[in-house]
Amino acid sequence: MKFRRLLEKLKSALGGASPKEPDTSRVSRRIPESNSRKSSREAGPVRVVPPRSPASVDPKQKEDNMAPPGRRPEIDLFIGFDLGTSCSKVVIGNPEVEISFPVVFQEGKQGVTQFLLPTTFREDADGCHLVREGPGTHSNFKLRLMSPSQESGGNRDDDLVDLTVYATLVLRETLQWFYGTQNRDYSHFDIVWNLAVGFPKKEVSGRDKLALGYREAMAAASILMGGSEAVTRKAAFEALHSVRNGGGDRGVIDPELIELWPEIAAQLAGYMRSPYHRNGNLVLIDIGAGTLDVSAVILHGAVDSQKCSFHHCAAFRYA
Repeated sequence: MKFRRLLEKLKSALGGASPKEPDTSRVSRRIPESNSRKSSREAGPVRVVPPRSPASVDPKQKEDNMAPPGRRPEIDLFIGFDLGTSCSKVVIGNPEVEISFPVVFQEGKQGVTQFLLPTTFREDADGCHLVREGPGTHSNFKLRLMSPSQESGGNRDDDLVDLTVYATLVLRETLQWFYGTQNRDYSHFDIVWNLAVGFPKKEVSGRDKLALGYREAMAAASILMGGSEAVTRKAAFEALHSVRNGGGDRGVIDPELIELWPEIAAQLAGYMRSPYHRNGNLVLIDIGAGTLDVSAVILHGAVDSQKCSFHHCAAFRYA
């Protein structure tokens, strides 16, 4: 759980950071060793497992795997969902043994392209579908929700429906990929799925309308992702309505296990756990297709414990 604890420290520090009064937060990298496998180092990069080609799995078997499988050992797995303006990425993590699986969305592609999925979908008479190449009929979910009119309380139901549809399609394909490539290693576990979603602000507030919209859309997607029926905007609207009214269906992922993480915190945590990490002054800039994240920090401390002094953190929508 090293990486998660590191993220939690950074997330907490970002919530109180101020450009005028830098906030110094101790970020511990010394986490108790897993009972299932002892680590040979106090801290280190999370291991990324090379992607496998999906095995030939019967669709019914995939659907059965998503259902409660009965009494088996429980294991927590985390879906990391990086919702980008133009492309999205997903990683599945096993924190017990610090292994990560990057989800392959484009078979046959080379390099990082195989992990990128255009942030758009196509709607036709049969429902909604992910798009690998070419334009979709619905896109710009993140920027539409970040627009000034939405932040001031404008009508955003259409935008949330689109985000719900896209998240449902992505998460459904993520589980199909996982059970098609990793089922041999995890079929004997009762998997408890957790969802961590990148959030395009420097902090997550319970009163923030954008954060509320993200949580509603992801909870609604959790309701739809376990089914095999076509994904439609009507079904997404009904799932959103159920979430808002406290419906009984909690979905594949319990709403309590859906978390939003500032993209800035994830970027910084990734750097601090990378082999390129160095103490000292750091300016971290992430230029996306529609947003810009900037962090100015000082990293200092011992090898097994880092201190991070935030001098400036900001996230902008510029498109």
